Formats: sequence, structure tokens, C-alpha cells
Amino acid sequence: MERKPDEAAEAKPKVLIIDGDRIRLQLTAELLRGRYDVRTASSEEEAFRPQPGWVPRLIIADAAMPEIPALGFLYRIGAVAELARVPVLMTTDDPAPGEQSLLKQSPNFRGSIPRNASQRQLQEAVSQALGPGPRLGPPPGSDAGAPAPIRYKALITDDERSFIQFVDMALHRGDVEFHRASDGREALDLARSLKPDVIVSDVMMPGLTGVELMRELAKDPRLKDIPCILVTSTRMNPKQVELLLRDLPSVRYVLPKPCSIGALQSAFKALLKPKGPVST
Repeated sequence: MERKPDEAAEAKPKVLIIDGDRIRLQLTAELLRGRYDVRTASSEEEAFRPQPGWVPRLIIADAAMPEIPALGFLYRIGAVAELARVPVLMTTDDPAPGEQSLLKQSPNFRGSIPRNASQRQLQEAVSQALGPGPRLGPPPGSDAGAPAPIRYKALITDDERSFIQFVDMALHRGDVEFHRASDGREALDLARSLKPDVIVSDVMMPGLTGVELMRELAKDPRLKDIPCILVTSTRMNPKQVELLLRDLPSVRYVLPKPCSIGALQSAFKALLKPKGPVST
């Protein structure tokens, strides 16, 4: 018998993700959504706002929230009746041994995971914290099993590290070798040495903007035909996008920032031309 939508949602473990970094928050949520009933909060105040009929089975919280120390957050969780038994995973860049010892004083604490955790690390941490239940599969578009031969090289450029992480994890595939640049000038140098198959670039960057990078690539006969995806936090209407695509022939897609994983994956996949393994 087919489940009704609300029954299907009820069967999924509820996960609350708390992080002040909107890009990292979106990334974690999209990686879990579909197999878990996910809700997000960008602040402690929002996290503790009552949600009638919805109590998380797991909380994933950034350890560096400005409003309250990690230990204080855990104690506040323990003081809320409906959350007192909910396990908590804390995300952090560099967990100090002393801090970990303090956090372990809370019965809710289930461990720390890196903010830039790989898909596998996130999968294992969530599965262990929740106990028996649904597990995350491989990242969308990835190849399970034996490593696939490298067929493509992709260049991701953005001065915002968390967005590079978002793109890196969203587009992860066993047959793609990813390279990263933190500004337009570094991206241009890497493009000249690597000749990537696809470039994903932010528009607003130091050194060279994304638009200036595209124009520099257009001057090089070896690089002018590399298909590119531009991402921008500037709101653009369809006419502005059309003019940008006309001015920069190598740009095939212009996506908002932040963008959905699905839109980014679709654009990226459309630009990969079938080919055999490449030497690295």
C-alpha cells in the first residue's frame, strides 16, 4: 500500500541543523534532505523557537555560534523537556581536547565533526548518532564501488571557502578531478596550466572578477572554448542574463548564489562531453 506524503515524512528521522553560515547550512541540509525530515535554523534564537508537532531526533549545530558557547548551548538543550534526550553533533574547525572533555559533560553530546566534513564523514556521524535507520547513499552523481578513471578536470574559483566546499561536494564524481582557486588571477593561472574541461566561477572576486576572468580566457585560443558556469549573488533579470551570455560566449549558465544542488548538477553534467580517461 502506498504511503501518503505526510506518512512518508513521519517515517523519516527529524534532523535540525543550526549554522550561521548560510551556504554551509544549505549544503548540509540538501545532503540530508530526502532521506531525513530536515529543518534549519541560522541562530540559537531561531533554533529554540517552538515548532508544534515537530521534535528533532538529531541536532547538528555549529560549535562557534556567536550568541552562546557550545557548552551553554548543550546545557540549554538539556533543560528543554522535549529536547532533553536528543543527541547533538557539533561542527567545528579544530576541536580542542580540553573543550571536547567539557562538551562530554553533556549527555546530549555525541561528538564533533569537521565543518568541511566529507560526504562519508557526515554519513557515518549521522548514522552513528541516530542509531539504526536510513543511511545516506553516495553523493548525487557519484560512483559507488571501485574508483572510476579520471576523465575530466574541473576548476572551481571563489574567494568564499564555504562556497567552494559547497560546489566541490555537490559536484563530486569519481571521474572528475577538481582543482580550486581563491581568486580570479589564480584561476587564470590554473586554467592555463590545466586546461580544464569545465570552470565554475563566482562573479565577485579579488584580483580578477568572474567576468574579467572569462574575458581573459577568451583571448587565449587554447582556453576560449572552455564552457563555464558563473554564479552570482547579484539579482539579475532574464534580460541581464541574456546580455551576459551574449557578451561572454564561453559562459553557458548563470546561476544565483546560493544555488540549489540540483541546478548546479544539471548545468555541470550538461557541459561534460563524453571522453576517455585523461592523464593527470
